Amino acid sequence: MKTGIENTGNNKWIKTIMVWLPSTLVAIFFIQNGIEKILKSTELDKVGLSSTQILIVGVILLISTALYLIDRTMIIGTVILMLYMAGIVIIHIQKGKPFIIAGLIVITIGYGAYMRRIISKE
Repeated sequence: MKTGIENTGNNKWIKTIMVWLPSTLVAIFFIQNGIEKILKSTELDKVGLSSTQILIVGVILLISTALYLIDRTMIIGTVILMLYMAGIVIIHIQKGKPFIIAGLIVITIGYGAYMRRIISKE
């Protein structure tokens, strides 16, 4: 889709920033979340998981975030992260806690993958 804007150097930078911004925010969120689960696995007892299970979840989050950021494995990483956050949304709904932010994170994961896969290929 042509926008009528010349493809100058500045426009390429702006397009690159706009395409990668959602994915960068998702990556920062999940890297921080995964590292916290790994380093503080004994202190986190939110859902009734053991410290070993929380540690495994942290490692899976870091691996799936890496998969999300690599173009060839982006779909796999997207599916894993979206399923994880969908589980978080369900847990929030069951406990009667606010779930809108978690739902927005799910949407941002999909939107970031869409931006990188579809828009950046134009």
